[in-house]
Amino acid sequence: MNRQHYGLREQTHSEHAAIARYILCRMSRDVGYNFADAVDCCGMVLWVWHRKMSVKNEGLKLIKPQERDFTDVPDSWREHIEVVTRRRRRVKPAGLSDAESEQLDSTASQQAAVPLGAKHNELIDWLTVGGWVAEWDHDNAMLRTHSAGLAAAHKSLGFKGEFESSAPGSDPSKWNCFAYSKADGQGNRILTRGKAAQNAFQYGFVPAGLESLASEAAF
Repeated sequence: MNRQHYGLREQTHSEHAAIARYILCRMSRDVGYNFADAVDCCGMVLWVWHRKMSVKNEGLKLIKPQERDFTDVPDSWREHIEVVTRRRRRVKPAGLSDAESEQLDSTASQQAAVPLGAKHNELIDWLTVGGWVAEWDHDNAMLRTHSAGLAAAHKSLGFKGEFESSAPGSDPSKWNCFAYSKADGQGNRILTRGKAAQNAFQYGFVPAGLESLASEAAF
């Protein structure tokens, strides 16, 4: 059965459920409410009814209709297939080796879940408007973006401290780093990936500008 949603054609129920899960995670970031963790399953037919609803109380009335079609769905929705089919607990960013994925899982499990605040959203919105990839990874509680974009945002938005990137940023649509949010206004932990460390992740505070190593910046 083929299903057409958001300009995409899903071939299987698992793909249909994966897109639904991606959209729930996207909605959670956009409105600041954790829809994803309050849902038992995705991609199922849902009937909504309540015995106390009536014409008089207008129960379940549509408050506001959609204003536009949701068409900007990145290819990363496919990462949710392994989660909805119960092969993984969290999404695995495409392009990572198994060893890198295991290291990322370990790092993500050690990060305190910090809700996105005004400063975090300001950064994400600035990157998005500027054409930089800025995808919030709900499962791993991190931002996927490009270090060159972060450096430009740091300068443009006047954030505290110093942050530089030696990456040219020739393709702003592709991420090369992860950012774990800290308390709003206290910064992000930036984790980049590059050839200097044989494409392996390393952790710890290092001077700004050393690609492939973790750094701290007050975004």
